[in-house]
Parts: sequence; structure tokens; C-alpha cells
Amino acid sequence: MKKILLLIILFTLEASALDYEVVYSMEQVAKNINLKTNIKTYLKGNGQTSIYVEDFRNSYQEGDANLGLINLPTENNPTYFKELKIQTVTYNDHIRFNFFNIVDNIGKLNWKIESETKEILGYQCQKASLHFRGRDFIVYFSPEIGITDGPLKFFGLPGLILEVVSDDTVASFHYLAKSISFPKEKLEIKNIYTDKKKIQYAEYIKLYEEKYKESLTRIVNDEGETRPMAKGFMEVYIKD
Repeated sequence: MKKILLLIILFTLEASALDYEVVYSMEQVAKNINLKTNIKTYLKGNGQTSIYVEDFRNSYQEGDANLGLINLPTENNPTYFKELKIQTVTYNDHIRFNFFNIVDNIGKLNWKIESETKEILGYQCQKASLHFRGRDFIVYFSPEIGITDGPLKFFGLPGLILEVVSDDTVASFHYLAKSISFPKEKLEIKNIYTDKKKIQYAEYIKLYEEKYKESLTRIVNDEGETRPMAKGFMEVYIKD
């Protein structure tokens, strides 16, 4: 027990001491419309807080010093601000292009660490799986990098997440780390949502459900057809 506690303390100290910047490639496929998207995404953190940006606007370059000081409206690039110690993610999403800043108190994620390993960028990585809000994820994290963080809303593993995969009938996602750096200077991680209006995740889901029900009765052509909203994409908002 003492050895386990010591390892936890050492991991916590190491994770809080490291600053890190990770560039990922992302491939996303929306299967119902056969749309494939390939972009870069960026994670930057200091062990206490982090910011993650999906660069749909091709706004950034590797090593961009302004990653945490975003000037563009967040609806141009999905942006996640994580407070790792209190397990909270603030991010932006929309309902029929009406954008919201959402506070998601995630809590502890129920990871299952598995025995399979692989190498990514020279780091030995271990497999873990997670069922999260209607979608199954497989990730590979590196215990050699003492950082409990990763892309999207993911954190809580004993190592940095370098790959994320999910695939079902609705969509597929693949995130893969392409570069990792550890700046010597302390990184400034700014919460870009501090002065913006925010809602809680449960309120966002309630609004989504209301709009979904409205969409079931909205007539879109002379034949009386309706066009329901999607039940979700990365997360499933409407349960069958």
C-alpha cells in the first residue's frame, strides 16, 4: 500500500510539473452523408489546466505561442478548456448553429486499462477503453509521460493520451499525436470563457431535446416529409 501511495504521489508531482504541447491529426467521417474531414488539433497544458483546439479554420501553426490566447470567436474552432483537478471542461457547441458555451462537470471517467501496447512517437503506450455518452472509445496513453490529459474531454489516465479511436454506424473518429514538446518556460493557459455567458451541460441537453422534438414535426417539403435533427455525433444526446 505504501508503494502504491508513493507512486501516486510521484505521478501527481511529475504531472503538475510538466508543461506540454501536442499536435494531433484528426480524421472524422460522418457516415450518413459520407463526409470525411482531416484537420490538425492542438493540446497545450501545465498539469493543472489545459486548452484543446480543433483547427477547422486552419488558424494555427505548430509551436504557435497564441494557442491559449485565442482571438477568433470559438464557433470557428471548437475549443475545450479543462480544469483537470476539479474534472471540469468548458467548451462550445451549437444547436442548429445557435452556439453555447457549456460547463461540463464530468467527474471521474470509468476507464478500463488493458494489456495491449504499441509505440507512438517513440513512447511506449498502453491501451484503455471507455464507454462515454453513447459511444465506445479506444485510446492509447503513455505512462512514460506523466500527464493525465488528452484530446477532447478526455483525462484521468496515468499518462498522456496519444491516440483516440471510435467507430460506429453514425461516425468514426481517429486522433493521433504527430508531435509532442515540453517547453521550459511556464505556459500561460487562459480560460477564454471567463467573461462569456455559460450554461451547464444538463441545460444544454434539455435545450437539445426540445429542438429535437420540434424537428420531428417540422415539414420540409410538399410531400409532408420531416427532417429530424441528429441524435448526436461525438456524444449521443437523444436516447432511443
